[in-house]
Amino acid sequence: MSESTSKLPNLLTTDLGNVSKDKPPVILVLGMAGSGKSSFVQ
Repeated sequence: MSESTSKLPNLLTTDLGNVSKDKPPVILVLGMAGSGKSSFVQ
């Protein structure tokens, strides 16, 4: 898994990896905020 991500020069891949390792709650908050926003808008 590390080799595949290392070979990929994608900023998104490294960003997601860093975020998940650095601040896992951020992803949960963003996900909750995203679903909450869409349902709120509707």
